[in-house]
Amino acid sequence: MPWLRRSVVLSTALVGALPVLLLAGATAWVGSNMTDIDARPRPAVLQLPAPTLSDERNAFFALSALSAEPGRDPAAVGQALWQTNLARVALSSQQRLNSAGHATLNQRVA
Repeated sequence: MPWLRRSVVLSTALVGALPVLLLAGATAWVGSNMTDIDARPRPAVLQLPAPTLSDERNAFFALSALSAEPGRDPAAVGQALWQTNLARVALSSQQRLNSAGHATLNQRVA
């Protein structure tokens, strides 16, 4: 039964190599994190330019409210929809946290 002996030797070698590989990986991870440098501010050349388009002329808001009633400004309706969606997302994330059993800040203080 040479195949049995060969499989036992191979299994033993694999099990023996596993801690060595884990130790080598951990050593490489620690070594790579020891040379981290402090964060530096982004150079002025790489800064994003300030928006030059006002919210009233922003096509995103106007296009998001194409179904606005006649006579209403689509950009204003789009901004209102955007704010409503932001509030809905914030509320739903708060509800998800509450349903998961996490206490809110107000509940922790009280």
